[in-house]
Amino acid sequence: MEPNLKISINNRVLVTYAWVRSSYAIMRNLARHGLEVYVGDTDKIFMSSVSRYSKKSFSYPSFRKDPEGFIYRVIKFIKENDIGTYLPSHEEILVVSKNIDRFPANVKIPISEYEKIYTLYNKKLSGELAEKLGIPVPKTYSVSSLKEFKDNLENYPIPAVIKMQNSNAAHGVFFAYSAEELKKKYIKVVETFHVKNNFPLIQQRIGAKIYAVSLLADKGDVIAQFVRRNIREKETFGGVCTKCESVHHDKVLVYAIKMLACLEFTGVAMFEFLVDEKKDSAYFMEANPRYWGTVDHDISCGVEFPFYQFCLANGIEFKPKDDYKSGLKSRWIVGDAISFLNKTKQSKSIRENLKCYLTFDDNNFMDFKLEDPLPFFFEAYFYLIDFIKTKFFNKREDGMVS
Repeated sequence: MEPNLKISINNRVLVTYAWVRSSYAIMRNLARHGLEVYVGDTDKIFMSSVSRYSKKSFSYPSFRKDPEGFIYRVIKFIKENDIGTYLPSHEEILVVSKNIDRFPANVKIPISEYEKIYTLYNKKLSGELAEKLGIPVPKTYSVSSLKEFKDNLENYPIPAVIKMQNSNAAHGVFFAYSAEELKKKYIKVVETFHVKNNFPLIQQRIGAKIYAVSLLADKGDVIAQFVRRNIREKETFGGVCTKCESVHHDKVLVYAIKMLACLEFTGVAMFEFLVDEKKDSAYFMEANPRYWGTVDHDISCGVEFPFYQFCLANGIEFKPKDDYKSGLKSRWIVGDAISFLNKTKQSKSIRENLKCYLTFDDNNFMDFKLEDPLPFFFEAYFYLIDFIKTKFFNKREDGMVS
């Protein structure tokens, strides 16, 4: 059922951190409902800015390096362009939520308070919340100093995962397959990231499939929901999803809903779980209290989180789709190409890899849209140039891992 947008409602929406495919999907979804979507990022030209769906774009200082400059520029743009609703789409949500009282009172920003967002964002705090609610979590150890880590080295599980508490997109995640390797890598991680507090977690490694639950909630009441299963990830060990399919999985859905209800959370969030499909066991892995990379997959399956969030912010009645079909597949083309390169380095059979990646059984592409192709080519160009400059297939900024 399509809601009627009232004339009195301001239809101008701002989306920030718009260089990525998730923000592009948000913009496209909103614009296809007749809304005027404005986009911003640290660069002057970026994926969403070259889209036919962008009303106007602008640049701002890095929210990591210059949070004060970022807030000042965004508020200035909101006032100058009479923006009615602001949807921070990535980690800038932490800075926005901290400074929410500084924004014009007439601008709708449908997100939670900083403390609630940070509880989900921080891997230690979100894991503790899950355990408190009786949700299984891989065995996890936290320390407050290098000395404490060394003194308890023999107690840690092997193989182990080293996780920075505040990070995203597989940044700050490392694996160790012996006690000696764990010791060397942990010390190196602490030194590399200049850790003084929030020391990295040591966690039991569990081999399982990654399932993700996407939710939109209003003060803990879940309004829209979606579950996906990862088919492939960008890194050899996991990380960002490059191909996925829609599924229904009651256990992980209930777990995620319990966490949002406990926090009385408002806004969108995505929860990742490690699922042993043979044993039907599930472990909470981490949460993202903001939009996720595969949101275009959810939208293509009929669950339109960005438009629902706009309706929630503006008091518009709508009926979310919760009877989506299982087995629908989506691919992030650029990310999947990077995944192929990463896995080919370690694979003994390039032919098998090619056969797997060249099987196009997808119902949807998350970054290429036939009616709006330019953003895809700009995205591919950006990743290529960034790799030539940095040797990494990720946009790396100061403060991404802390």
